[in-house]
Amino acid sequence: METKNYSNEFNFKHECREHSKEKGYITGAIFILVGTILIANNFNLIPNLVADVLISWQMLLITIGTISIFVKKKLVGGLILIAVGSIFMLNKFLFFTVLQWKLIWPIALVFVGIVIILNVFKNKQRYGNL
Repeated sequence: METKNYSNEFNFKHECREHSKEKGYITGAIFILVGTILIANNFNLIPNLVADVLISWQMLLITIGTISIFVKKKLVGGLILIAVGSIFMLNKFLFFTVLQWKLIWPIALVFVGIVIILNVFKNKQRYGNL
């Protein structure tokens, strides 16, 4: 009679539950932080300059990119979102000229392409020939 060892299956399920709990804590903390910022802004507790930075679509891209990196473990997608959000955030304060924008976008596209290609090479090394 053969007995089946369930300890490995139990450990895997336990680790998955623990990882899911960590994601839940991070997601909950993000919602609390965003809600707190919005409430503070509604009561004019945050200076307008700070509110313009914190409550913007650029910051949303940066936040989603950060979540992608640290919660979902998606480095390339997260870096791309952070880079795009940061470029537009810089434009909000530094007021790039048309000539500078003509240089920034091609450089950003080259950077994104390099990151994507490096990620493909990394995955090939990790998982073999895809």
